[in-house]
Amino acid sequence: MALMQSVHLYQTVIDSSFSVIYVTDINGRYKFVNDAFKRLVGLPEEKIIGHDASDVFKNMGGETLHSRNLEIVLTQEPRKLVEVVESACGVRYVYEVNYFPIKEISGAVAGMGGIAHDITGRYLAEKRFEVVIGGSMDAFFLLAESGQFIEVNQAAQDLTGYSRDELLRKSVRDIDVPLDGLSVVDRLRSGGGNAVRFESRLSRKDGHLRDIEVSICGVATEDEVGEFSERLYYGFVRDITGERVARQRIEYLAYNDTVTGLPNREGFKKDYCSLTSGRQDRSLRHVLMYLDVDNFKAVNDALGHSAGDAVIREVGRRIRQVIGDDQLLGRAGGDEFLVCLTEENLGGTAEAVVRAILEAVSEPIDLGIRQTRVTMSAGVTVSSRHNEELELLLMQVDFALFEAKRHGRSRYAFFDIDLHALHSERCVLSEELRSAIVRGELNIHYQPKIGLSSGAFVGVEALLRWHSPTLGSVSPARFVPIAEETGCIVELGAWVLRRACSDFVGWRAGGCGLERLSVNLSPIQFRMPGFVDFVREVLDETGFPCDRLELELTESTLIEGTDEILRTLNDLAELGVSLSIDDFGTGFSSLSYLKKLPVRALKLDKSFVTNIDSDVNDRTLVDGIIRLARSFGLSTIAEGVETKAVSDMLHQMGCDQGQGYYFAKPMDLDSLKDWVSSADVLKRL
Repeated sequence: MALMQSVHLYQTVIDSSFSVIYVTDINGRYKFVNDAFKRLVGLPEEKIIGHDASDVFKNMGGETLHSRNLEIVLTQEPRKLVEVVESACGVRYVYEVNYFPIKEISGAVAGMGGIAHDITGRYLAEKRFEVVIGGSMDAFFLLAESGQFIEVNQAAQDLTGYSRDELLRKSVRDIDVPLDGLSVVDRLRSGGGNAVRFESRLSRKDGHLRDIEVSICGVATEDEVGEFSERLYYGFVRDITGERVARQRIEYLAYNDTVTGLPNREGFKKDYCSLTSGRQDRSLRHVLMYLDVDNFKAVNDALGHSAGDAVIREVGRRIRQVIGDDQLLGRAGGDEFLVCLTEENLGGTAEAVVRAILEAVSEPIDLGIRQTRVTMSAGVTVSSRHNEELELLLMQVDFALFEAKRHGRSRYAFFDIDLHALHSERCVLSEELRSAIVRGELNIHYQPKIGLSSGAFVGVEALLRWHSPTLGSVSPARFVPIAEETGCIVELGAWVLRRACSDFVGWRAGGCGLERLSVNLSPIQFRMPGFVDFVREVLDETGFPCDRLELELTESTLIEGTDEILRTLNDLAELGVSLSIDDFGTGFSSLSYLKKLPVRALKLDKSFVTNIDSDVNDRTLVDGIIRLARSFGLSTIAEGVETKAVSDMLHQMGCDQGQGYYFAKPMDLDSLKDWVSSADVLKRL
């Protein structure tokens, strides 16, 4: 009874197993199968027992399984194999089968047995894994804790130049070339199996080095009984040699200038911070210079950008030659350089060094087929304490350079508090000026012009005035240069022309005998693209007659005599607008250009006119200009007439018109109307 219970229990356990279990005789006929076997083939037990695998499985791989069973009986050796079997419902399964012989007590072989585990899921996962890893563009490797290669894919072979068999006989140490002293194995062990990513370098079979990015992670493995065996490491390697070269190039470009090879502005800042933070003597100061090639655009325009680059390279070389290799030098922009001189390596005063730089740069530059010359201007500041903020110093040298440029070329200026105050004032004026038009703070005053022979009121000159609620009345001598420097002179000039034309349209319609309205032009405004079209547009909008408008241009605007300037002047003349040269005689230019320009009048600068009754030189100069103008068929206008004696003298010399406080001060439009209606100009002549 106990034996029967034991057999029943044994049968129950076997039938409950998910593994397929069976026993055959020596001819391969099934003598015992469990429920899992019956479910697989889809047959009842009576159609299985006594039949071999070829009968039971038929088209499901039965012949192969039957041959395998007989082979185990014949060899009497156990085996473990992977078999693919198709179930009764047509589904393919993959089994890991343990085949073993069954012997009687006497030792004779009575048959064989098999236990099959369904590994379909694992098998498919492994196959998918093989497809993914094998087809990966990145190199894959599996390592033992020792660093020995266990498995690699084709990409790993391509990357290293070694075959799979060669790699499996190697350790990662054989090809690893650490960048920072830490080998791949060191990183594996220090990481404790956690995922890590790092850059390294490997040596190929051909000896070439490749930069790589490694992503690696540890995984624990189990032995046959599920116990921890050892930790393996799998990872992917990506070749980043080209990427690193590109990255290094990008980093180089971020901090260096490609034309000169010098640090650029950011590179200079980086070097400056390294210099000042690493200095031992905290009491030592340093000198910062901001150098700019004067009128470098003319070099590019005349010689081309390749020649311009050659000039910049030579300028950089000469600056380096003056300051030495132990001082900081960088190219801050197109034609700008930065220099930092430390006191311990200065080799003279800062003034002596900057003079030497400007002198060296001004020497002829040989460009092969020709020579050229350039000059530089410089702003200089001396740090007041160690490690002073660079941005503050840069602002100071910028102020100083601006001041040097204001006084001409090949000059230098040192920053001081007064210069800062002046620059601050200019910044305030600049910001206020930009919004003065919108806020209605600008106005136009008109100064009458008088015919010296007739005493008649013949015209006015429009003069811009600015009254700020915060700054009060601001002199044109203060705000006009700022407007030109900032470029807002174009907007101001446009507003003046439109407003002045509008002011006089209605008044002339009422009978005012205004012969001519004069408006000053800035050189920047005159060179603005489409300027002639703008003038035409203003005249059309306001209805002001073009033959009554006179535009005054400074001599410095016209003496260049370029084709573009001449074309603009001729277009204005064809429009009917009159042109005059303001401040004539202050440009120190050749008078031959007068023959080419379509101008109507020369305007004598007040610096020549004011003292002609007491200064014989001024009197001779003014008389000569009037005669010159008459010989060219031009009329003359004298500004700065302050006394009757001066007015009389100008009349005697043959000057056509006068303008100045002797006749009338500049005034707003309403005051001008009152003045015209009440003035008895003839009595004053």
